[in-house]
Amino acid sequence: MQRLVRVTDTEGNVTPPFTYDPLGNVLTKQTANMAEKGKMIAYTYDYHRLTGISYPDHPENNVKYYITV
Repeated sequence: MQRLVRVTDTEGNVTPPFTYDPLGNVLTKQTANMAEKGKMIAYTYDYHRLTGISYPDHPENNVKYYITV
């Protein structure tokens, strides 16, 4: 399975790795600013569907998705 694990910009700065669950969903990622603080954006899933995004520095921007049947 091909997965993006890091990003290198034109100046050679490397964004730290992403983490994935066994199904290939992104669980966490960091921006360069977050990496300096040891923080990361977290993603949650239910049956392979995105259900939430949590921002450590700005929880007011957190997102929750509710799936109805």
